[in-house]
Amino acid sequence: MRLINPLRAPYSRLRCRDYLMNPLRRARIHSESSANTTSSNAQAYEYWMTDKADIRSNARMQLSFMMAYGFAGLFSYYHINQEINKKFDASNQEINKKFDASNQEINKKVDASNQELKASFDEKLKLNVDLLTVQLSEIKAILRERQG
Repeated sequence: MRLINPLRAPYSRLRCRDYLMNPLRRARIHSESSANTTSSNAQAYEYWMTDKADIRSNARMQLSFMMAYGFAGLFSYYHINQEINKKFDASNQEINKKFDASNQEINKKVDASNQELKASFDEKLKLNVDLLTVQLSEIKAILRERQG
C-alpha cells in the first residue's frame, strides 16, 4: 500500500492555487502522484496538451453560451430597464403634479401678498405726495408773505 504525501496530492490545499494557475505544474503534480514516474516529461507534455484542448473547448462552449444567453440577458435587462423607467416616469409625473399644485397655491398666496403690499405702498405714496403738496403750499405762502 502506497502512502500519499499531502503535499504531493494533486488537489491538496497547499497546491490548489498552483494547480489552477499553471497547467505544466498541474501536469507535473499529476505525474508525481501517479505510480509510474519514469516517463514524467512525456506525461507532463501529454497533460499539458490535453489541458490546452480542454481550455479551448471550454472557451468555445463558454462563448456559445455567452452568445446564446448573453444577448437574451441583454434584452431582458433592456426590457427590465424600460419597465423600471416607466415606473419612475409614472411616479415622477405624480410627484410633478403634486409639486405643480403646491406651487400654484404658493404663487396665489405670493400674488395676493404682493397686491396687498402694492396697495399699501400706493396709499403711503399718495399720503406722502399729499403731505408734500401741503408743505409746498405752506412754503409758498410763507415766501409770498416775506416778498410781499
